[in-house]
Amino acid sequence: MSGRGRINFHAHHLYPVLKPDASGFVGGAEVQQAAITRGLAARGFEVSVVTGDFGQGRRTVVDGITVLATFRPGQGIPVLRFFHPRLTRTVSALLAADAEVYYARCSGLEPGLSYDVASWKRAAFVVAAAHDQDALRSLPVGGVLAAWLGDGIISLGSIVGFLTILGIAARNGIMMITHFQHLERHEGEAFGPGLVLRGAKERLSPILMTTLTTGLALVPLVIGGNLPGHEIEHPLAVVVLGGLVTSTLLNLFVVPSLYLRFGKTTAKAAY
Repeated sequence: MSGRGRINFHAHHLYPVLKPDASGFVGGAEVQQAAITRGLAARGFEVSVVTGDFGQGRRTVVDGITVLATFRPGQGIPVLRFFHPRLTRTVSALLAADAEVYYARCSGLEPGLSYDVASWKRAAFVVAAAHDQDALRSLPVGGVLAAWLGDGIISLGSIVGFLTILGIAARNGIMMITHFQHLERHEGEAFGPGLVLRGAKERLSPILMTTLTTGLALVPLVIGGNLPGHEIEHPLAVVVLGGLVTSTLLNLFVVPSLYLRFGKTTAKAAY
């Protein structure tokens, strides 16, 4: 190597293109990145690739390209595997690359992690996008995270799950606020912490019943994984189950606090 520069490419499905005897998904994006990595390596750049673990070992060299493996497809316990091995091993591999330039493409968690590591190491970051909207700062980070809790992609099931949990969270929040107003206007409860605590306690059982009955029904789909025939149900179940947990905490703790802060002004305006 002539030391012209250290460049890292982050693509989970890139190894099957670099090593055709490895089995795995291959798309046009991977073919493009493989051609770029080989071209840069042939011109004297120190090229590394952070990709999935397809049985090649944690650190190998292919055609002068250092290949750093992260995790195997489907490895780990559903939901928990987002943190380990996906997050831990991906960040570890990106740090081990020790690149001066980090390259990723499209939107999602992969370019996000590459950007974070590049920032930590004061390195340059390059993102390739198919459309301008892929680079907007208003990307749904929570949606990307929820998708990675499942199988790493935003699917039809994930989108339906987002809409479902949005409806459940909105319904519980509206009913919570309506109950606060009912206690104040029709039962003579004075506005203050007592009103909020009473309303939250009285709404606790209905909210928990909704959450538990829905969540318990989805647990088998989450644990079973993305088996054949469950390509839509599994990501939907992961998103809804995770959303039920966060929306329940939101409605029991955040919504009452916000009503205590802003509800009195709203009530006076209504009168």
